[in-house]
Amino acid sequence: MTEINLNYQSKDLREIYFGEGHHKYFFGPDTKRQSWMLVIALVLYPFFLVFSIQREDNWLMIIGTIYLGLVMYDFQRKTRPIIYWKKSVETFLERVDNNSEHSLKVDEDSITFIQGDTETILQWSIIKRVSVNANYIGLTADSNLLFPRNSMTEKEFDTLKKFVTRKVAQVIKN
Repeated sequence: MTEINLNYQSKDLREIYFGEGHHKYFFGPDTKRQSWMLVIALVLYPFFLVFSIQREDNWLMIIGTIYLGLVMYDFQRKTRPIIYWKKSVETFLERVDNNSEHSLKVDEDSITFIQGDTETILQWSIIKRVSVNANYIGLTADSNLLFPRNSMTEKEFDTLKKFVTRKVAQVIKN
C-alpha cells in the first residue's frame, strides 16, 4: 500500500479547472458561436423592429422576435451546463479550503482519497478513464478525483502516474 499526503492548494485546482476558459459564459471556448449570434441578434433586433413598423408588416416583427428568442434559447441551452459545472467546482474548492488534511492511499484493489472526515474509495474496476498530463492526474468514475502535481513530490507523482496507468485500461495522455 502506498500512502501520499497531499498538500492541496485551491489556487492550483482553480488553475487546472478554469485555466483554459471553460468557465466563461460569454465568448468562452464552448460558447463563442452562441455569444456572437446573440450579440448580432441583439444589435439587429431594434433596426428590424423599426423596419417592420415602417412597412406596417406584423409578420416581419413576429419572425424577428422568434429568431431572437431562438438565439437566446440556444445561448441559454449552451450556458446552463457551464453554470452548474462552475457551481459544483466552486463548492468543491470551498470544501478543499475548509479541510486541511488530504491524503491518498493506493493499493492493488482500490484507491482511497481521504479529505478531512470524508473517505472516498474507488475500486479500480469502476474507474472509467484516467487523464494524465504534466500538471495533474484525473480519475473519472462515479465521483471524479483530481490530483495536481504541485500537491505532492515529484517521486510521489511519478509513482502514482505509473500505478494508475497500469491499473486503468483507458488512459488519456495530454
